[in-house]
Amino acid sequence: MSTSRRTFLGLTAAATAGLSIPLLGPAPATASGAEPAAPAGQFAVGVRQFNWSRGVRSLLTKVFYPTPGAPGGAPIPNAPLADGVFPVAEWSHGMYGNSDSYASQTHAIASAGFICPAPSFSDNTNLGSVYGGEWSRDVSEVITRTLALNGSTGGP
Repeated sequence: MSTSRRTFLGLTAAATAGLSIPLLGPAPATASGAEPAAPAGQFAVGVRQFNWSRGVRSLLTKVFYPTPGAPGGAPIPNAPLADGVFPVAEWSHGMYGNSDSYASQTHAIASAGFICPAPSFSDNTNLGSVYGGEWSRDVSEVITRTLALNGSTGGP
């Protein structure tokens, strides 16, 4: 079985040369030509649930994201995405947990302006899956599928 790996070629050379290279594609153009600023305020939080899989492994994933509206309160199911460009910050729970175990963290990450996919590993009591790399491959699949939502019709 082979696994693929994400590689950011030239990142070290670009960083040492002082160049700014966006990792997930070109940054949106701004009137002044400057890099877009990080969000300064808080957002309301939206959430969508996806029943993805990797082979026979279930990847039930809740994706939390910034949505228009007043910050605070419970995440709004299937809410629209707020205007802007938001980075992805994946959240993984620990042993015996699930994505709901860390709701205060995932909601805070999304409220701060990040897309936060949070999978619930179906074998959350199996230490062998962690050491065997299953969870790492699951996380890679969740990130790949989350990034693919950016180009999907009707996706967040």
